[in-house]
Amino acid sequence: MSLQAILWDNDGVLVDTERLYFEASARILSEVGYDLTQASYVQSCMTAGNSLLDLADVGQSERDILRDRRNALYSELIAVQDLTIPGAKETLEALKGRIRMMVVTSSRHDHFEIIHRSTLLLPYFEGVIDQDDYEQSKPHPEPYLTAMERMGLTAHECLVVEDSARGMASAIRAGLRCVVVPNHLTKDADFSGAYRVVESVSDVVGVVEELL
Repeated sequence: MSLQAILWDNDGVLVDTERLYFEASARILSEVGYDLTQASYVQSCMTAGNSLLDLADVGQSERDILRDRRNALYSELIAVQDLTIPGAKETLEALKGRIRMMVVTSSRHDHFEIIHRSTLLLPYFEGVIDQDDYEQSKPHPEPYLTAMERMGLTAHECLVVEDSARGMASAIRAGLRCVVVPNHLTKDADFSGAYRVVESVSDVVGVVEELL
């Protein structure tokens, strides 16, 4: 079957938000005595897909409070700038009308909306799958299985673009080919299962043209 759609991750692929999520989490965790390093952030959040607040040695009720405060701080950080990754808009423009596109993100719906108030990227996509649309997040395959079901497509008709080991695992477990665009946080991760590892989001166009 020929390629029909690209399923795009959001954070770290289309928008430069991972560093701000790390900052918000680190600041909140420091208040309870936990020093969140970039290495532990990548391992816990971007590889295993665990909640960073589980790293805090506190009870569940306090952890819930910390999570709410972290989410509020993150909302403040992402609201004040255009976070579009260089080349993302140009890449989407080059693919517009040639292939169907959907966003599949682990973001909360409210955070996703704040991020894209200024990006002008959403018109390129026919839809968005976010945290409200599934029960089990990446690296579970459910987000991508949900996207394929909504689009009426099979795994052979889709290509995923991700930046993390967690996202790649989700795609592969859903039977999908995954192109990985590593960023400064994920560049040392193991992407041996990827269909292709490229240097920038702009390189996705060439991969898609090969498959088309």
